[in-house]
Amino acid sequence: MEPMKAAVAATAGLATAGAGLEVRNLDVGYGPLGEVLRGLSLTVAPGQIVTLLGPNGAGKTTLMRAVMGLLGLHDGEVRRGEILLDGVDCTSAESSQIVRRGIGLVPEGRQVFPTLSVEDNLRSGAHTRRGNRAEVEATFESMLERFPVLADRRRQAAGLLSGGEQQMVAMARALMAKPRLLLMDEPSLGLAPRIVEQIRDVIVEVRAEGTSVLLVEQNAALALEIADYGYVMETGRIVLDGPAKELLANTEIREFYLGQTGGERRNYRDVKHYRRRKRWLS
Repeated sequence: MEPMKAAVAATAGLATAGAGLEVRNLDVGYGPLGEVLRGLSLTVAPGQIVTLLGPNGAGKTTLMRAVMGLLGLHDGEVRRGEILLDGVDCTSAESSQIVRRGIGLVPEGRQVFPTLSVEDNLRSGAHTRRGNRAEVEATFESMLERFPVLADRRRQAAGLLSGGEQQMVAMARALMAKPRLLLMDEPSLGLAPRIVEQIRDVIVEVRAEGTSVLLVEQNAALALEIADYGYVMETGRIVLDGPAKELLANTEIREFYLGQTGGERRNYRDVKHYRRRKRWLS
């Protein structure tokens, strides 16, 4: 069995203490605009990789912002619903509190600090850890072992790295906080296939070490291959969810996301026989 598949099989039933992440009937809007998220509910159980699929504009990044307490930076707000981490309501918590509670974010577009060195970027990810400095140093060394190219570039400005190397910086920076749940927003976007494979393997390794993952990813084949469970979004709502293997075998999912149509790829909304499962309040 391939190492990646072996890791998936070995951790399929992995569970840690706590209830994980629960998003319940969430409505989110920006300023005077209507809701971008409408009654959205999803769960990431401890030890799971959960993937969130959906077309551009579906609201996936907005969900990430809501969970991380970043809506206020974009004039957004939660208008209804709640976000629970291990059963504790963190809907209104600040982002620093969210990180301390064990959630990390790898943002879309990487968003490294371009003028800072690779090392300083990584160390910034541990700013909420106020414990033993030796433990932080051990985490830093483990990141250089996990991403050897970053060890070679540690004194270099992050803005001078390639896209793939910057993605590694973003992942390592998030992992410096030792999160129990890692949110990843389009980690493979615009990267070469070889780098995408490396990122996939790191996600599996991270889960094997006990960190749950909520993965937003346009590469549906990659996401569903390694995920335990998946959700599909349209216009701010969850319209389909199920075990990742079932979604991967779903004809409509394969047709739209994997391009296996036998003809011209259509808009997802035009797949009329797509069986919607509404999960929002009327």
